[in-house]
Amino acid sequence: TKGENWERLIYSKARVYSFYPELKKKLKDVIDDFVYQYPENFKKNIIEMRKKIVDNFPAENFKKHMGGIMDIEFIAEYTKTVRKIKGSNYLNLIRKMQKVEKRDFWKELENSYLFLRKLENNIRLLHNSYSSAIPEDKILQKLIALKMNFKTKEELFENYFSVRESVARLWEEFVRE
Repeated sequence: TKGENWERLIYSKARVYSFYPELKKKLKDVIDDFVYQYPENFKKNIIEMRKKIVDNFPAENFKKHMGGIMDIEFIAEYTKTVRKIKGSNYLNLIRKMQKVEKRDFWKELENSYLFLRKLENNIRLLHNSYSSAIPEDKILQKLIALKMNFKTKEELFENYFSVRESVARLWEEFVRE
């Protein structure tokens, strides 16, 4: 059960496929034993991992910079590991936590995650690139806004900055807990 915390996060998403049920169960048990036996410094290490990643990406990157998708995913992975919750779908995990904790924190996290993922998907579809930044092209910005049911690109940006601020605030709340 020795390993780095980043490895725990990766293995927590693992899915085991096998035609042999006994082998599948054994592998799943080994993975679960590793993932859910986290050390005391687990949260501190996650916070440090996130900081290193944030420091290497521009603020425009809403996936890997502060207030982005990665913050939500780190919170979800940490919660999943600490509470020994099975599954790899972040949205399902966040919704499960809403039922357990009955806090606005999880609802706000869900809304932010859905918005950022929808934005990411629309950028990829309309810009035809694997990017997690709003393109500088004004026409593309307008198309993305319309595709996301905003009347103007200014309305899109207003929501975008609000969501990023919300996620950054939720991350800070997570860090303080």
